[in-house]
Amino acid sequence: QKWSLGASVDSDDDGVVDDSDPFPIDADLNSVPIANSGTEPPVSGYVVWLDANQPHGDDDPSTSAIMTWVNLATTSTDADYHAQVWNYEGDITHVDSGLNSLDILSFNSAEYDLMNLANTSLENLDTEDYDIYIVERYTSSSNQGRILSAAANWLLGVHSSYFGFYTGGWAVQESSNLAGTDWHLVSGSSNGSGTEYLYKNGSLLGYGAGGSRAPASLNIGGWYYTNQHSDAEVAEIIVYPTKLSDDDRVQVNYHLSVKWGLEDRVDSDLDE
Repeated sequence: QKWSLGASVDSDDDGVVDDSDPFPIDADLNSVPIANSGTEPPVSGYVVWLDANQPHGDDDPSTSAIMTWVNLATTSTDADYHAQVWNYEGDITHVDSGLNSLDILSFNSAEYDLMNLANTSLENLDTEDYDIYIVERYTSSSNQGRILSAAANWLLGVHSSYFGFYTGGWAVQESSNLAGTDWHLVSGSSNGSGTEYLYKNGSLLGYGAGGSRAPASLNIGGWYYTNQHSDAEVAEIIVYPTKLSDDDRVQVNYHLSVKWGLEDRVDSDLDE
């Protein structure tokens, strides 16, 4: 890259020179795979879809060490639209049958495990309405930082052992609802005009005016390279560039609760 030798150098020795390889440092990938048929989220229009049960889409990873988590919402060959290990260093652990007989990804704070998706495709970042879903959990009681965040100081889900939603300011900040180490479905949405909503397992935890900042990028496993990392596992992340209707929210909640075996804790339609 430095000396413009991409036309002749194959950095990862996968048989494709760097200039033609969308993932030039990942020997497991030399093209953009697609999702396995029939696995798509029930509501279309998403711009990010990261599914840990198929981190390389319809290509099975050759190793448990994952360097790229393919964004199945796009066929772009620009690596910025896919999640990759921070600064191309280290790897994330792919765990077979980690939740409901499906695979998940595991992040280790001691190794500063972190992935970055540089471009979420969200635009008009100060006024954008959006909806974001994540199936996640802490795996230890001591290293509980951030799991889903952005470099611009945005976070959704958990932070320092509690649930919260920060969008340039705290829209919702829990102080009595410990996250623990159970799996949960968290979602957050913004109406684009100053109000953000935080949901846990389908139920509204709160709403407020945090700052209306949308995440231009996503960091998974922590915040920065050595900052606020977590011992955590993540199953799936979905990003919509609009605030979903109540009916569409129910569909996504139900799809994720059934897929990941969370029916015992998720109330998809809030009928109690």
